[in-house]
Amino acid sequence: MMTLNTVLLSIILAYSTDKWSEHYSICGHSHQSPIDIVQEEVQILEDDKNPLDLKINGEDDGLVYGYLINNGHALGVNIDETRSSVIIKGGVIGTDTYKLGNFHIHFSCDDQHKGCEHTIDGKGYAGEAHFVFYNSKYENLKAAVSQSDGLTVLGFFISVKKENNS
Repeated sequence: MMTLNTVLLSIILAYSTDKWSEHYSICGHSHQSPIDIVQEEVQILEDDKNPLDLKINGEDDGLVYGYLINNGHALGVNIDETRSSVIIKGGVIGTDTYKLGNFHIHFSCDDQHKGCEHTIDGKGYAGEAHFVFYNSKYENLKAAVSQSDGLTVLGFFISVKKENNS
């Protein structure tokens, strides 16, 4: 039996992201990865009255506890919600509260392939970090995944420089 994880992993290993939907129709919809962000089409939504708010709560100020995971295509951390939480609300996500369920990093193993899932004007990057938040009205990340308002993901591109940053 082939699970969605198996399908996605086989897609990642066999095809670049722009070819996924040609082989697996599940990857051809408009509200999912991968996407190309076209800068000329980006709309900047500013809401000074309700800015995006991020709060970190835990046993120790500023520390977030979790478990290191490797799912075969990204290194990540599942948050230990019994010891800490990271919450966002406001801004373009509105009045709902979202809790950090995990974060993971996609990266390139060589110079031939870009590690990012998404692109900006067709340009890829060496890596991409995703912080996956789930709507707190659902019990957990697993329950929220199938809901249209279940997830909010903050993504960041990673560039590699030859210079030392220290």
